[in-house]
Amino acid sequence: MKPLRLFGAAGKFNLSLLDCYFTRFAVVALMLLLLGACSKTENTGSFTPPKVEVIDALSGAVGDTLTIKGTDFGVNKAEIEVTFNGVAGEVVEADPAFIKVVVPDKAISGLVKITLKGSDIYKVASFTVPSFDLFIFHNNEKKLARINIEKGTLTYIGENIEYGVNTCGSAYSIKTQEYIGFENGVKDAATGKVTPTLVRINVKTGAVKYVSIPEKFLAKGADFRDFAMDSESNGYVFHYNVKKLAKVNIETGELTYIGEDIRYGENTRGAMYCQKTEEYVGFENDLKDAATGKSAPAIVRINVKTGQVKYVSIPAEYLLKGANFRDFTMDAAGNGYVFQDDDHMLAKLDIETGKIKNFVKDIRYENTRGGRIYPRTGEYIGFANGEVDGETKKIYPYLIHANPNYGSKSSVNISAKYLTKGTDFRDFCVGPN
Repeated sequence: MKPLRLFGAAGKFNLSLLDCYFTRFAVVALMLLLLGACSKTENTGSFTPPKVEVIDALSGAVGDTLTIKGTDFGVNKAEIEVTFNGVAGEVVEADPAFIKVVVPDKAISGLVKITLKGSDIYKVASFTVPSFDLFIFHNNEKKLARINIEKGTLTYIGENIEYGVNTCGSAYSIKTQEYIGFENGVKDAATGKVTPTLVRINVKTGAVKYVSIPEKFLAKGADFRDFAMDSESNGYVFHYNVKKLAKVNIETGELTYIGEDIRYGENTRGAMYCQKTEEYVGFENDLKDAATGKSAPAIVRINVKTGQVKYVSIPAEYLLKGANFRDFTMDAAGNGYVFQDDDHMLAKLDIETGKIKNFVKDIRYENTRGGRIYPRTGEYIGFANGEVDGETKKIYPYLIHANPNYGSKSSVNISAKYLTKGTDFRDFCVGPN
């Protein structure tokens, strides 16, 4: 490189050359300044802080889907975390204007927070996850029992309740705070007649109301199956004699029929109301195919608005060891659950295809009295009346806990001190306390 010469041959100062170098320096400095400013603008302008506007519910159970509305959330689910008092839920949909998230297993009441890109945290609202009670009717005691899920202890409710002879399932009414069971044959003390009846037990006071089904609906027979309820405390029961679903007014016992010639009721395994699809969904162990005459397990879905029926058979690949199922139930997301006796397996079902999504095997579960999803943990909890012990010759009722999502399982025995009068239990259900 040649040295810089600021003086000419005659010793005169070369101003033009100096101007040239200063001009070049100024241009380079200006370019660097502009580049730095652009870079700074891009770094600070690429992320706009979101604004949380509203959450569509301030309380909900495990499995519920919540929508959080606002602005500038982004569309990348991987960059969005929503927690319920520290427990992360599954983000199922992301949009700049909203986030949809599922309330996770083991969620507890507390603050809902959104974390974006791993660092920016935004508070949403306080959210309540209600606690739930387990109920079972103890026929020997003629009392309803609240079950301690951890210890297997019972707290009795009511006295001398006429229930447990020929029951068709129970449900919990949030609206009335009642355990409501359907008894196919309650004997009237005055007339001696046996009439299908709703038995409504207030879980706070133990007060009981008996609501008989009016005789005008019983002309063809009084054989009912699989009582269920929706969130508005409308009852539903299948009237086998007329081959129709019946919507039951729990105050009057009046029936409103839904559908025609429904193939259901031969050998059922329980039914639930599916809020997501507005359907009464039951499990028929022996659904007879009209074309072949063969019977196979199937999910029967009855739309309570239109009466339209869908029959979803359980695929043959899941029936290799047998086709005996027990205690069908559903979760809030519309998944079905049923115990497959031949495989000793709890199965999580897709009610659209009948296929098994997940399962837990090697579960002891005999002489069952119903199963429900426990919203607090997302577990399937079933009540088994038990079998006679070979050594003691006694029967030990117990609860099973199983979670097909994680493959976990456990059991809790009902404490022996509650079994002195007998071990005959009926119609297990779950309700918020």
